[in-house]
Amino acid sequence: MVSYFLVYTPDVDAGELTEFSSIEFIKKLKPLAGLKGLVLSDDEIDSIECYLTGQRNSDSAFDIGRYLLQDKHGLTYHIYGVRDKDLVEFQARNSGKVNLSAAE
Repeated sequence: MVSYFLVYTPDVDAGELTEFSSIEFIKKLKPLAGLKGLVLSDDEIDSIECYLTGQRNSDSAFDIGRYLLQDKHGLTYHIYGVRDKDLVEFQARNSGKVNLSAAE
């Protein structure tokens, strides 16, 4: 699960602050593929993927799901990226698909 966040970070080239969201953070993890072949605990990494997912849409691709999750203290969090079948043990409420054009 990835929690929702939106921060402002300095863009050195533009000389201004730019928005950086949870979705953009996950997209920037693409370099994880460069870890292929690395040996950890006597085992070689075959592949690593990091992406957000949700329900399958009509063209067989996956939307990015956004959910509300309440912890044991009653605090509610927006989270992304959990497959619906993985929510069986959680009491999370689907709060809608993410509009990718607005989120990027």
